[in-house]
Amino acid sequence: MAFLPYSNGAFEDKNMKVAFRSDGSLEKFEFGSKARFQKASQSFLDSVDGVLRFREAKRQAPVQEAQNDAAKIQADTDVINAKIEQEKARMELDALLGGAEE
Repeated sequence: MAFLPYSNGAFEDKNMKVAFRSDGSLEKFEFGSKARFQKASQSFLDSVDGVLRFREAKRQAPVQEAQNDAAKIQADTDVINAKIEQEKARMELDALLGGAEE
C-alpha cells in the first residue's frame, strides 16, 4: 500500500496523476500546479470590486432615500391637487344647478 501526501493551500490548484503497474511499482507520475499569483490577484480584485460596490451603495443610500421621499411627497401633492380640482368642479356644478332652479 502506498501513501501519497497531497494538499492544496490558499490560491493553489495542484494536481497529481499517478499510475502503478500490476506489481505495485510506479509507472507514471505527473504533477502540475496553476500559478498562485493569478488566482490570488483575481481574488483580490473580486474583493476590491465588492467593497467598492458596497461603498457606492452605502454612499447612494441617503440620496436614494431622499429621492423616494420626494417622489412620495409629489404623489401625495398630486392626490391633493386632484381633490381640489374635483371640489372646484363640484362647486361649479352646484352653482350651475342652483342657478338653473331659480
